[in-house]
Amino acid sequence: MLSHYADYTSPRQTECKLPNELLLLVKEHIPLADLRTHVCYYHTCKTIASFYGDNSQQAEFWRRSCSFAGIGWLKADSSWKEIAFETIARDGFCSHPRCGGALLDWNTKQIQLAMCKYNWDPEDGAWDAMLDPEDAIEWTLPGYPIPVFNPIFQDIKFKSEHLPPWYHDPYDAKFRVDDPDAPLTYVRQLSAHPVAIRSFATFPSVRRVNFHAITLGHEHRFQSLMGLTVWDIVRGFQNDLDRELSITELLNLLSGPFADIFRRESSSDFVDDLERFSTLRGLWSATRWEGAYFLTSNGEGPIFMPTFLRLSRAVGNITDTTGTLESD
Repeated sequence: MLSHYADYTSPRQTECKLPNELLLLVKEHIPLADLRTHVCYYHTCKTIASFYGDNSQQAEFWRRSCSFAGIGWLKADSSWKEIAFETIARDGFCSHPRCGGALLDWNTKQIQLAMCKYNWDPEDGAWDAMLDPEDAIEWTLPGYPIPVFNPIFQDIKFKSEHLPPWYHDPYDAKFRVDDPDAPLTYVRQLSAHPVAIRSFATFPSVRRVNFHAITLGHEHRFQSLMGLTVWDIVRGFQNDLDRELSITELLNLLSGPFADIFRRESSSDFVDDLERFSTLRGLWSATRWEGAYFLTSNGEGPIFMPTFLRLSRAVGNITDTTGTLESD
């Protein structure tokens, strides 16, 4: 996985001139959650890299550091060390205001809050990892957390043109760059930002989440034994973006999660709008994710209702949002 980032796969061959005791002292004073600094320090020289232990010790260290930095495991991953190195090499210093170091810092603060409030230890995995399946029904019990969603979802959009339901475009999801209400600013491909896609989807991290009434009678259920990431949620929604909605489903959505589309002003051609909004992709192209509020819970985990805000130029004058994708 890291073959394209050879300068990050192994420490520099140079030797540090400072005493080993001092170098080790510096390493011990770097917070465990400061994944970016640890990765950079590891690659300073071979002596410092040796402080992180043998392969087994490093595997455990990088797992713990990623967990406290809010960085999760994707299905294609095979090593926590590779996750740490690739994430920082490609995205640790991203200039996007909601990515890179800024997002890592935000993740860390949310983890600290969840640890204090719910006695959660990220080293044990997702908060509900040890729950009995029957207990998942009782998420409203005192002491049970209501997960907070990562605000990065507000910066994610999908292409506006419809795709075949069976086709997964790796460049479909885009990352907002500038104005939150300007469709043309969605030009960076989300998959090029490993800090963003590997970040925990919720805080505390959970293994199961449901979204209610995205489409009538069709709950979206997300599950990952390692804890849900932003990418898990994004890919899950992609599976249903291009399914044709029935009139009943569309009206239900326009009176629920997407009610803001026609709230501010009427469209110039309501019939054309209904045709454009015949899929979840069409609705999402005219709005942006605002958040999700807790409804209830069942044996499949907590259930949330998402809400979407209308883009300022969305209805009656939608500008094409496909643009030219670029990576940092």
